[in-house]
Amino acid sequence: MSNNTFSPEQILLGSGRIFAGQVEGADEMTIEQLKEELTELGNIRSGCTLTYEPETLDVRGGQRNGLLKTMVTQETVTLNTGVCEWNIDALEILSPAKVEKEAGKTRYIVGNQGQLPVNTVLFVHEKDTDGGEIQALLTRAQAINGFNFEFQNEDSLTVGYEFRAINRKDGALLELVETFPEEVEE
Repeated sequence: MSNNTFSPEQILLGSGRIFAGQVEGADEMTIEQLKEELTELGNIRSGCTLTYEPETLDVRGGQRNGLLKTMVTQETVTLNTGVCEWNIDALEILSPAKVEKEAGKTRYIVGNQGQLPVNTVLFVHEKDTDGGEIQALLTRAQAINGFNFEFQNEDSLTVGYEFRAINRKDGALLELVETFPEEVEE
């Protein structure tokens, strides 16, 4: 939906939902299929930040050494969010760990477990203005910040996640989609 004029409906407020997990063939699945396959990590607290950072190289030349071209040499996509629910199963998905479950207890053993797991990560923001969604899909990503638990009397526990995208087979890092409700014909 391209619109060259400003309207209050274009202002987005609120956060969204965050999903993650290991899914074969994720780059060939629809968002609805991914929502079914992935684990919802919990309620987001303090929002979600999606960042695209290109590194560039300027090519200069000519008599005045003018800028001829700027080339992208490296790209990084990160998604940062905080989840305000305790969910040990989410930690198992996101970090290299060994999990042992027995009656009445789950043991989460961190360290010396190899490389970070590669996950599919999906953030979905439901627009309150028109009922559509903004969807950010990192088909291949790793949680690169580990985790931090801060238990306080005055505030709830928040687990922060930082995901860094890994290139898909086609080289893409991020798929960003905006959906609009279908208009009903009378």
